[in-house]
Amino acid sequence: MILMTAAGLASTSKSQAQTVRDNNSGQAYLERAARVLCGPRARVSVSATSASVFLFGEYLADRNLNEVARNLALDGLNAFPDSPSFSVFVQDSKGQGSAEVHH
Repeated sequence: MILMTAAGLASTSKSQAQTVRDNNSGQAYLERAARVLCGPRARVSVSATSASVFLFGEYLADRNLNEVARNLALDGLNAFPDSPSFSVFVQDSKGQGSAEVHH
């Protein structure tokens, strides 16, 4: 009985993992992620394989823009799971960063 319950919980937790398949949903997901990391005034341009984030007249407190870009690139792979890689470019008023991640 306990073994069956544990097996049931394991399969439930696996089914809760979600990926986004629809490009419009993927774009909205990544735009939200970028605004969480970079602020509500960030301008975001998204495709199925890349994104660009621009902050005009502002800058991020986290000056490691390459790490911010890497985190967003990982979100991009989640948003567009059929893409073999995802790249992100981030630019604010004090600098820029970029990253590319692969499946």
